[in-house]
Amino acid sequence: MKFQLVAPDQDYSTAMQTHGGVNGGTVWLDNIARALRWHGHDAELVFINKYLEADYVIAQSEVMKYGSLKEYAKKGGKIICLLSHFNPAHQKYASLDQVRDMSRLIFTPWEGELLQGIEYPFLPHAYGDLMDDKVSVDSRGSVVFAGNSYPLRHEGWFDRIGLTRIYKTLPWDMPAVYRGADVCVNLHGDFQKNIVSCETSRISDKKGMMVNERFWNILGAGGVLVTDWVPQMERWFSKDELIIAHDKREFEYLVKYYKTRKQEGLDRLARAREKVRKMHTYKERVADMLKYL
Repeated sequence: MKFQLVAPDQDYSTAMQTHGGVNGGTVWLDNIARALRWHGHDAELVFINKYLEADYVIAQSEVMKYGSLKEYAKKGGKIICLLSHFNPAHQKYASLDQVRDMSRLIFTPWEGELLQGIEYPFLPHAYGDLMDDKVSVDSRGSVVFAGNSYPLRHEGWFDRIGLTRIYKTLPWDMPAVYRGADVCVNLHGDFQKNIVSCETSRISDKKGMMVNERFWNILGAGGVLVTDWVPQMERWFSKDELIIAHDKREFEYLVKYYKTRKQEGLDRLARAREKVRKMHTYKERVADMLKYL
C-alpha cells in the first residue's frame, strides 16, 4: 500500500534553519513512515500543502483544517487521523466533529475523561528504534533535556539540577546524546498527566493522559531516565522498574543521586529498557495499526 504522512515541517533542514528545531509531530510521523517501510509499504513524508494521492493519508488532528486534506477527503480519499490536539477553543485546531467527518480511521495516544464516550484504537508513542544506530555515544552534558521551553511543563523543576538543554539536534542524533549523558530528564505538561490545564493551548477542557515520546526514546536508547509520573505508565511498567519523581524536591534528589551512579541507574531500568526494545517500538505500533486496514 502507498501512504503519505502529512508533516508540519517541509523537511528537516528547512525546519532547522527556520525554527531552530524540528516539530515533534514531524518526528512522530517520520517514525511511523520508517516503520511502514520496514513492513514493506511505500511511505512518504510530505508537507501540509502537497497534492495528496495515496491509498491512505496519515495526519495529526491539528492539521485537518488545511486545504490539501479537505480536498483529498472530498475526493473520497482515506484519511487515518492521529488524534492529538482537537480543542475547539483554539482556532488553529479542528474540532472533534470535523476530525470524525474527514477520517476513515482514528487512532489516539490519549486516555482519560477527554475521550469519554469515544472509542478509538489506542496507539501510544514508542521508541524510534529505526532512527537509532544503537552504537554512537555523544557526551554533550551530564544532565540533559531535549526540547524547547514550554509553558505547560513545570520547568522550575530544572532550576537546580545543572541542566544542559539540547537544541537544534536532529532526531536520529538524540539516542547517542541520551547514551552519553549521566542522567536524561523528562517532564510532561499537566494536560498529559490527567490534570486539567488552564492554558488556552490545552488539548481539551477535560482530563487526559499521554506518555510522551521522549520517555520511550530515552529508555530505548539506553539512557538513565528520571521522569515525572503519568498514571498511564502503569499500563506497561511497575514503579520499581522506573525512576520516578512526584515533586520538584524528589526530582532534584534523584537527578543528583544518579548523576554519580550511572551504572546503578542503568541496572534499575534494565527491565523497562528490555520491555521497550522488545514490545514498544514503532515497528510494533505500526503492526497494530495495519490490523485495522
